[in-house]
Amino acid sequence: GYKLTALLKEEWLKEIAEKLNIKELDSLYAAIGNGSIKELQIITRLKNKYIENNDVKIDPKKMKTKMKQRSKKPTSGVIITGMDDLKVRFAKCCNPVPGDQIIGYITRGRGVSIHRIDCTNISGQENDGRLIEAEWDHSKKQKFTAEIQVEAVDRPGLLKDITNVYTENDINATNLNLRVNKDKIAIMNMTFEISETKELNYLIKNFKKVKGVIDVFRHKK
Repeated sequence: GYKLTALLKEEWLKEIAEKLNIKELDSLYAAIGNGSIKELQIITRLKNKYIENNDVKIDPKKMKTKMKQRSKKPTSGVIITGMDDLKVRFAKCCNPVPGDQIIGYITRGRGVSIHRIDCTNISGQENDGRLIEAEWDHSKKQKFTAEIQVEAVDRPGLLKDITNVYTENDINATNLNLRVNKDKIAIMNMTFEISETKELNYLIKNFKKVKGVIDVFRHKK
């Protein structure tokens, strides 16, 4: 029910691009073209600008329906500021979990990648226009993947003592890899399903108490 010429105002598009931390219109079009931003997200914002600037009355019944549809989102456990229905994935380089400060990075063709704000892979990217604000959706209760690496002096019973730390607290490990180097140092990489950083911090704290443990890392070095 809208004319294309009535919606595609350059000043509106520039304003939308700025809110998405995108500096140029060409970059906005590129993001739509490669799938990291969906056309409907831009069209919805343009329609809202049109309504604001033309004093269009909104049907309350239609608005109620839209609000119900909107309430189903997001399903990823993350809210991308000012945007809905965006493809979201969690970066494996830093494995963010609820409790971590996070930020989104607009990727080419794969939506938005969620990183911890201190992730080395996004440091220095502040000026390329592809970082976008993100926050945890605390109304969603779900499990996230986190990896911990433990280095310890190899000894009989070490693995048993390590596994006791998480099994006694009903924390599920989905993967465990153990190797011992030539210096007799055991290196264990473990992947866990957790709900928040509180559980992760508990694991790290208690792994450090195990006899022979040298150091514990949040993820692979």
